[in-house]
This record gives sequence, C-alpha cells and structure tokens, in this order.
Amino acid sequence: MKNFEPDDSMKPVKPVCRSCKGDDVVFDAYGEWDLENQMMTLRTHFDEAKCEGQCGGRSTEIDWVEIKLETAP
Repeated sequence: MKNFEPDDSMKPVKPVCRSCKGDDVVFDAYGEWDLENQMMTLRTHFDEAKCEGQCGGRSTEIDWVEIKLETAP
C-alpha cells in the first residue's frame, strides 16, 4: 500500500462545485479492508465527482481552490 505524505511546498486546497460553489463534494472510489489495521482503506479513486450540496447532485464539475488553514493558538 502506498502512503501519500504532502510536503511543505503543497498549498492546501479543497474541491468546490463549479455550479453552486458548495464544498459538499463526493468522489467515486474503491476501498478495501486492511486486515492488519482493522479498518477500511482507500485503494483507488476516480476523477468522477458529484456535488451533494445545493445542486442536489446535478453538477459533476468541480474546481480546486486554495484555502488558508487556521493554526491552533
């Protein structure tokens, strides 16, 4: 299993619906059971996405927008 670790040069982003600008976006993916860790893990994901927000699932086009992460005090 391949672990993905972001590096410090990556800017934080989030997916938003191109139509309604909502961020309740879901993606198609395959998961698999990890016997050793006793949990479901992501095996692969696909480019297909769907807005679960105001669009009611009509929109499948998303944009990735930069966000500013808040730091703990």
